[in-house]
Amino acid sequence: MRKVSQIDVLVNNAGIGGNGVTEECTPAQYHESFNVNVVGAIRCTQQVLPGMRARKTGAIINITSIVGRIAALAQSPYVASKWAFEGVSEGLAQEVAPFGIRVAIIEPGVTRSSIFSKNIEAPNSTGAYDTHYRRMFQFYAAGIANATPAEEVGALILHAITTDTPQLRYPCSWGGQQIVDGRATMTDTEWVELGAVQEDSAYFQAFKATFGVDISNS
Repeated sequence: MRKVSQIDVLVNNAGIGGNGVTEECTPAQYHESFNVNVVGAIRCTQQVLPGMRARKTGAIINITSIVGRIAALAQSPYVASKWAFEGVSEGLAQEVAPFGIRVAIIEPGVTRSSIFSKNIEAPNSTGAYDTHYRRMFQFYAAGIANATPAEEVGALILHAITTDTPQLRYPCSWGGQQIVDGRATMTDTEWVELGAVQEDSAYFQAFKATFGVDISNS
Protein backbone atom coordinates (compact mmCIF):
# COMPACT_ATOMS: atom_id res chain seq x y z
CA MET A 1 0.00 0.00 0.00
CA ARG A 2 2.92 2.34 0.62
CA LYS A 3 4.26 1.83 -2.90
CA VAL A 4 1.12 2.71 -4.86
CA SER A 5 -1.29 5.60 -4.63
CA GLN A 6 -4.38 3.68 -5.68
CA ILE A 7 -5.60 0.08 -5.90
CA ASP A 8 -8.58 -0.50 -8.17
CA VAL A 9 -8.65 -4.31 -8.16
CA LEU A 10 -7.82 -6.77 -5.39
CA VAL A 11 -7.53 -10.50 -6.11
CA ASN A 12 -7.42 -12.55 -2.92
CA ASN A 13 -5.70 -15.66 -4.24
CA ALA A 14 -3.46 -16.82 -1.38
CA GLY A 15 -4.45 -20.21 -0.06
CA ILE A 16 -3.31 -23.47 1.47
CA GLY A 17 -4.94 -26.87 1.40
CA GLY A 18 -5.70 -29.08 4.34
CA ASN A 19 -6.61 -32.76 4.32
CA GLY A 20 -8.11 -34.69 7.18
CA VAL A 21 -11.40 -35.72 8.75
CA THR A 22 -12.81 -33.71 11.64
CA GLU A 23 -11.99 -36.23 14.37
CA GLU A 24 -8.34 -36.50 13.40
CA CYS A 25 -7.45 -32.84 12.78
CA THR A 26 -6.04 -30.64 15.52
CA PRO A 27 -7.28 -27.12 16.33
CA ALA A 28 -3.89 -25.86 15.14
CA GLN A 29 -4.55 -27.27 11.67
CA TYR A 30 -7.85 -25.41 11.48
CA HIS A 31 -6.20 -22.24 12.76
CA GLU A 32 -3.49 -22.38 10.10
CA SER A 33 -6.01 -22.93 7.33
CA PHE A 34 -8.29 -20.11 8.51
CA ASN A 35 -5.39 -17.71 9.07
CA VAL A 36 -4.28 -17.94 5.44
CA ASN A 37 -7.53 -18.68 3.62
CA VAL A 38 -9.84 -16.32 5.50
CA VAL A 39 -8.12 -13.88 7.85
CA GLY A 40 -5.33 -13.03 5.41
CA ALA A 41 -7.86 -12.13 2.74
CA ILE A 42 -9.85 -10.04 5.21
CA ARG A 43 -6.73 -8.07 6.14
CA CYS A 44 -6.00 -7.30 2.48
CA THR A 45 -9.61 -6.33 1.84
CA GLN A 46 -9.68 -3.96 4.80
CA GLN A 47 -6.62 -2.17 3.43
CA VAL A 48 -8.13 -1.39 0.01
CA LEU A 49 -11.73 -0.64 0.95
CA PRO A 50 -11.32 2.95 2.23
CA GLY A 51 -9.83 4.09 -1.09
CA MET A 52 -12.37 2.18 -3.15
CA ARG A 53 -15.22 3.65 -1.13
CA ALA A 54 -13.89 7.16 -1.56
CA ARG A 55 -13.63 6.70 -5.33
CA LYS A 56 -16.99 4.87 -5.57
CA THR A 57 -15.44 2.15 -7.68
CA GLY A 58 -13.34 -1.00 -7.41
CA ALA A 59 -13.39 -4.77 -7.70
CA ILE A 60 -12.57 -7.45 -5.15
CA ILE A 61 -12.14 -10.95 -6.55
CA ASN A 62 -12.06 -13.72 -3.98
CA ILE A 63 -10.72 -17.12 -5.01
CA THR A 64 -12.50 -19.75 -2.95
CA SER A 65 -13.06 -23.31 -4.18
CA ILE A 66 -15.78 -25.63 -5.28
CA VAL A 67 -15.43 -27.18 -1.81
CA GLY A 68 -16.69 -23.85 -0.48
CA ARG A 69 -20.05 -24.92 -1.94
CA ILE A 70 -19.87 -28.70 -1.46
CA ALA A 71 -18.19 -30.28 1.57
CA ALA A 72 -15.64 -32.65 0.06
CA LEU A 73 -14.52 -35.80 1.85
CA ALA A 74 -11.54 -35.77 4.22
CA GLN A 75 -10.58 -32.12 3.78
CA SER A 76 -12.21 -30.67 6.87
CA PRO A 77 -9.83 -27.72 7.58
CA TYR A 78 -9.79 -26.64 3.93
CA VAL A 79 -13.54 -27.06 3.47
CA ALA A 80 -14.31 -25.16 6.67
CA SER A 81 -12.08 -22.24 5.68
CA LYS A 82 -13.54 -22.02 2.18
CA TRP A 83 -17.13 -22.09 3.43
CA ALA A 84 -16.19 -19.28 5.81
CA PHE A 85 -14.58 -17.32 2.97
CA GLU A 86 -17.71 -17.79 0.87
CA GLY A 87 -19.78 -16.32 3.69
CA VAL A 88 -17.46 -13.37 4.14
CA SER A 89 -17.52 -12.74 0.39
CA GLU A 90 -21.29 -12.92 0.06
CA GLY A 91 -21.78 -10.56 2.97
CA LEU A 92 -19.11 -8.20 1.64
CA ALA A 93 -20.85 -8.02 -1.74
CA GLN A 94 -23.93 -6.52 -0.11
CA GLU A 95 -21.93 -4.29 2.23
CA VAL A 96 -20.03 -2.54 -0.54
CA ALA A 97 -22.72 -2.48 -3.24
CA PRO A 98 -23.82 1.07 -2.31
CA PHE A 99 -20.28 2.27 -3.03
CA GLY A 100 -20.06 0.88 -6.55
CA ILE A 101 -17.59 -1.83 -5.54
CA ARG A 102 -17.89 -5.20 -7.28
CA VAL A 103 -17.29 -8.48 -5.46
CA ALA A 104 -16.92 -11.75 -7.36
CA ILE A 105 -16.34 -15.25 -6.00
CA ILE A 106 -14.29 -17.57 -8.21
CA GLU A 107 -14.91 -21.22 -7.30
CA PRO A 108 -12.38 -23.48 -9.04
CA GLY A 109 -12.59 -27.23 -9.20
CA VAL A 110 -9.26 -28.95 -9.84
CA THR A 111 -6.78 -26.55 -11.43
CA ARG A 112 -3.10 -26.86 -12.29
CA SER A 113 -1.69 -24.67 -9.54
CA SER A 114 0.81 -24.74 -6.70
CA ILE A 115 -1.76 -25.28 -3.94
CA PHE A 116 -1.09 -29.02 -3.88
CA SER A 117 2.43 -28.25 -2.60
CA LYS A 118 1.01 -25.97 0.12
CA ASN A 119 -1.07 -28.39 2.17
CA ILE A 120 -0.91 -28.14 5.93
CA GLU A 121 0.54 -31.21 7.63
CA ALA A 122 -1.88 -34.11 7.40
CA PRO A 123 -3.13 -35.62 10.68
CA ASN A 124 -2.14 -39.01 11.98
CA SER A 125 -4.86 -41.33 10.77
CA THR A 126 -6.47 -43.91 13.02
CA GLY A 127 -7.43 -46.00 10.02
CA ALA A 128 -11.13 -45.65 10.78
CA TYR A 129 -11.65 -43.26 7.88
CA ASP A 130 -9.44 -44.90 5.27
CA THR A 131 -12.37 -45.27 2.87
CA HIS A 132 -12.95 -41.51 2.87
CA TYR A 133 -9.27 -40.73 2.39
CA ARG A 134 -9.02 -43.22 -0.47
CA ARG A 135 -12.01 -41.69 -2.25
CA MET A 136 -10.74 -38.17 -1.71
CA PHE A 137 -7.36 -39.03 -3.22
CA GLN A 138 -9.12 -40.83 -6.08
CA PHE A 139 -11.12 -37.67 -6.82
CA TYR A 140 -7.96 -35.57 -6.99
CA ALA A 141 -6.08 -38.17 -9.02
CA ALA A 142 -8.83 -37.98 -11.64
CA GLY A 143 -8.89 -34.19 -11.39
CA ILE A 144 -5.16 -33.73 -11.73
CA ALA A 145 -5.16 -35.96 -14.80
CA ASN A 146 -7.71 -33.63 -16.39
CA ALA A 147 -6.92 -30.41 -14.54
CA THR A 148 -7.82 -27.04 -16.01
CA PRO A 149 -4.81 -24.79 -16.77
CA ALA A 150 -4.48 -21.90 -14.34
CA GLU A 151 -4.49 -19.53 -17.32
CA GLU A 152 -8.15 -20.34 -17.94
CA VAL A 153 -9.01 -19.32 -14.41
CA GLY A 154 -6.98 -16.16 -14.94
CA ALA A 155 -9.07 -15.33 -18.01
CA LEU A 156 -12.24 -15.84 -15.97
CA ILE A 157 -10.93 -13.48 -13.30
CA LEU A 158 -10.35 -10.82 -15.95
CA HIS A 159 -13.88 -11.39 -17.23
CA ALA A 160 -15.31 -11.01 -13.72
CA ILE A 161 -13.49 -7.70 -13.36
CA THR A 162 -14.44 -6.22 -16.73
CA THR A 163 -17.84 -7.66 -17.70
CA ASP A 164 -20.88 -5.43 -17.99
CA THR A 165 -23.06 -8.25 -16.65
CA PRO A 166 -21.34 -9.34 -13.44
CA GLN A 167 -22.44 -12.24 -11.30
CA LEU A 168 -21.53 -13.09 -7.73
CA ARG A 169 -20.28 -16.66 -8.20
CA TYR A 170 -18.26 -18.29 -10.97
CA PRO A 171 -17.84 -22.08 -10.62
CA CYS A 172 -15.05 -23.17 -12.95
CA SER A 173 -12.29 -25.66 -13.74
CA TRP A 174 -12.48 -29.44 -13.81
CA GLY A 175 -15.56 -30.66 -11.95
CA GLY A 176 -16.62 -27.21 -10.80
CA GLN A 177 -19.93 -26.54 -12.52
CA GLN A 178 -20.84 -30.23 -12.70
CA ILE A 179 -20.52 -30.68 -8.95
CA VAL A 180 -22.54 -27.55 -8.15
CA ASP A 181 -25.28 -28.66 -10.54
CA GLY A 182 -25.26 -32.23 -9.26
CA ARG A 183 -25.49 -31.23 -5.61
CA ALA A 184 -28.53 -29.10 -6.44
CA THR A 185 -30.36 -32.26 -7.57
CA MET A 186 -29.78 -34.05 -4.25
CA THR A 187 -31.65 -33.77 -0.99
CA ASP A 188 -29.54 -33.37 2.14
CA THR A 189 -30.48 -36.91 3.10
CA GLU A 190 -29.20 -38.24 -0.23
CA TRP A 191 -25.96 -36.31 0.24
CA VAL A 192 -25.39 -37.81 3.69
CA GLU A 193 -26.25 -41.30 2.47
CA LEU A 194 -23.62 -41.04 -0.26
CA GLY A 195 -20.99 -40.99 2.48
CA ALA A 196 -22.30 -44.27 3.85
CA VAL A 197 -21.88 -46.24 0.61
CA GLN A 198 -19.59 -49.15 1.46
CA GLU A 199 -18.21 -50.40 -1.85
CA ASP A 200 -15.92 -48.14 -3.86
CA SER A 201 -17.42 -49.30 -7.14
CA ALA A 202 -20.93 -48.38 -5.97
CA TYR A 203 -19.69 -45.02 -4.66
CA PHE A 204 -17.92 -44.16 -7.92
CA GLN A 205 -21.00 -45.18 -9.92
CA ALA A 206 -23.27 -43.00 -7.77
CA PHE A 207 -20.82 -40.10 -7.96
CA LYS A 208 -20.72 -40.26 -11.74
CA ALA A 209 -24.51 -40.58 -12.02
CA THR A 210 -25.05 -37.53 -9.83
CA PHE A 211 -22.19 -35.24 -10.83
CA GLY A 212 -21.25 -36.43 -14.31
CA VAL A 213 -17.64 -36.86 -13.22
CA ASP A 214 -15.86 -40.21 -13.48
CA ILE A 215 -13.39 -40.71 -10.62
CA SER A 216 -13.22 -44.50 -10.86
CA ASN A 217 -9.87 -44.59 -12.69
CA SER A 218 -11.27 -47.49 -14.70
